[in-house]
Amino acid sequence: ENASGTARSPDLFVMDADGGNIRQLTNNPTTDFNHQWSADSASLTYVTYDGPGGAQVMHVDLASGEISTLIPPIPMSDIFMPRWSPDGSQLLFEISQSYETSIELAVMDADSDTHTIIAEAGPFDFSADWSPDGSKIVYVSDVDGDFEIYTSYPDGTENKRLTDNEFNDQYPQWRPTQD
Repeated sequence: ENASGTARSPDLFVMDADGGNIRQLTNNPTTDFNHQWSADSASLTYVTYDGPGGAQVMHVDLASGEISTLIPPIPMSDIFMPRWSPDGSQLLFEISQSYETSIELAVMDADSDTHTIIAEAGPFDFSADWSPDGSKIVYVSDVDGDFEIYTSYPDGTENKRLTDNEFNDQYPQWRPTQD
């Protein structure tokens, strides 16, 4: 709620590490979430959601405050968890026509407005992350009936299962490279 008691949807803010210099980036009636910094830290990418089928990926330039649409709403689908490749050339995200029955992974080139589905093996392919060098993607899939961890190239080729057990393996992350 704001000071007048009116209900508000979550907006995005940034601030300095010491808590100073708070700046509001978004101010709209939709829910803004799943934000991620760009590779150069000059902008934020996030999902704005206005109900089923109303999710879109937005981009806000921190210097100018300009907001632009990276991925408009996809008919009968929702978009979640956008993740920039380390070099900022590609955007990885989850897309779902029914979050309760299926989730697929998609990649879009930064200079394109079309996306390619890269993982649609199981009903649920999600929780994806880029390798530190951007050459591979790690993700979770339930293609074999329980959640296992896989890798693939960003174009969806050479899917490789890394785990194989009766447990639900989830939330994989790459280890940062050591200098």
